[in-house]
Amino acid sequence: MKFLIVGRGSIALKHKSILESSNHEVKLLHDFLEDSYSDDDIHQIFKDKVSEFDGAIIANASNKHFEFTKMALEKNKYIYLEKPPCLELNELNELINIESYVGKHIAVGFQLRFSNGINKLRDHMNENIKNKILAFNIKVGQKLEDWRSGGINKNSYYANYDTGGGVIYELCHEIDLALWLFGNPEDVISKSANLSHPDMNIHDYCVSIWNYKDKIGTVSMDMIDPTYTRYIELIYRDHKILWNMDNDRLLKITKSEIKTLYEDNNFTRKSLIESSLKNFTDYIANSVSWGGAKLVESINLLKIIDNMHHE
Repeated sequence: MKFLIVGRGSIALKHKSILESSNHEVKLLHDFLEDSYSDDDIHQIFKDKVSEFDGAIIANASNKHFEFTKMALEKNKYIYLEKPPCLELNELNELINIESYVGKHIAVGFQLRFSNGINKLRDHMNENIKNKILAFNIKVGQKLEDWRSGGINKNSYYANYDTGGGVIYELCHEIDLALWLFGNPEDVISKSANLSHPDMNIHDYCVSIWNYKDKIGTVSMDMIDPTYTRYIELIYRDHKILWNMDNDRLLKITKSEIKTLYEDNNFTRKSLIESSLKNFTDYIANSVSWGGAKLVESINLLKIIDNMHHE
């Protein structure tokens, strides 16, 4: 199959490499641009070229997701859309309406849903539904300088939360996971701050408390942790379940025992993108159900993000 990728950053190049390794033909939109071009040129070339491809991968700046996704939808193309799907709820609702008319699911790139360890954690929750979860903690942290392997560009979209930068937009995988695992909360109380990047208009730290009728949880996201940290912790009365990004590991922990429920020594972050793209291409070629996040699921996500930005 043939795919056109919008974007040329690290995530766009990862998508290109993975798709090409599976013998798909892939072009970056940038390949068709002259040395000097305007936004109008980019839009027109995309409209002209996307018809030649089976699908589009939207992996550019977050504040541009809406316009390119809309153009691809109107050309009736299969779409893999990186998170966050867009920045405004009215944009999201417009895309959902067009998607419904076209009849193709947009695949939203919340790749952590393809973690075997997290899916086994979810299975444990469902199998032990009578054993009530008392609390949960979800955490991700890594220095912004380490997220951006090519260095920080303070003029880029990610240096301004108005264009999709900052911890709440860029690390919203954890918000998606909380909603996917536990459903919509009764309310979310959050506190955000810029602790380490005073020359950027972003929050680099956010901690939130999620209140449910039968449990309480925290979601913590930061761009200041000198180490890479990512985990989910479920607290039961007699044990806890801990998923850690290291080796996609899932543990059951009691006072007397630590038991490994799942572990993959070959796991990398790239594995999640590979699994999600394999599902996406199978969805196109073989009518396999898309098993990842769907566009409509981001309605509550954007509402929570909006509240976090205004608290």
